[in-house]
Amino acid sequence: MALQHHCYYLKSRSTNIPRIYLAHSSGDRKENGTQFVKSPAVQFAPLASTFQRRLFLGIGTASVVAIGANFAGITSFLLGLSPEIGRSLRLDVVYPIAGYSRCIQPDEGFEFMYPETWVADQTIFYRAVEKAELERSLDPPPLTSGTRRKRNVNEPVIAFGPPGSTGELNVSVIVSPVPLDFRIEAFGGPEEVGQAVIKKYYRI
Repeated sequence: MALQHHCYYLKSRSTNIPRIYLAHSSGDRKENGTQFVKSPAVQFAPLASTFQRRLFLGIGTASVVAIGANFAGITSFLLGLSPEIGRSLRLDVVYPIAGYSRCIQPDEGFEFMYPETWVADQTIFYRAVEKAELERSLDPPPLTSGTRRKRNVNEPVIAFGPPGSTGELNVSVIVSPVPLDFRIEAFGGPEEVGQAVIKKYYRI
């Protein structure tokens, strides 16, 4: 018995949804009947909606991660559009803004800006890390601590300079106690102040 199938593609005016009707007949007899089958667009509509939601969620998550990690400098670029706002919020401590980063040490009482391409002095940095670890350690100090080299109180607490340089060009901070009535203007102009500070507090 030969069985023939006929497909009819109709579109409802009321719902505007395409439908496929199947009619089948045999060689001996004909059977009148229709079978409603949803079109692929209707069948996969929920999957498409789910895919769109996941796509938008993935794009949003990737954007947040890229901005938080300053990927390809995108965060610095956005903050550079209005550098005053970013600097007022101290965001330049984390992200360079308009070519400059900020160093803040409230415990030592100073902050300054330096070029974003400059790097920290590794020797001073490791000494600061070692000092912080000793202060946090709960273990008693070692017996050989008395023979350790004492830290020079006049050495910089932090320093930055161009990578690969020998130190001629740098910015550094020396913390030293001063009288309450101390005024740096008493030294004179900027060059005189620099020379006086170097001679008094940074003796090699």
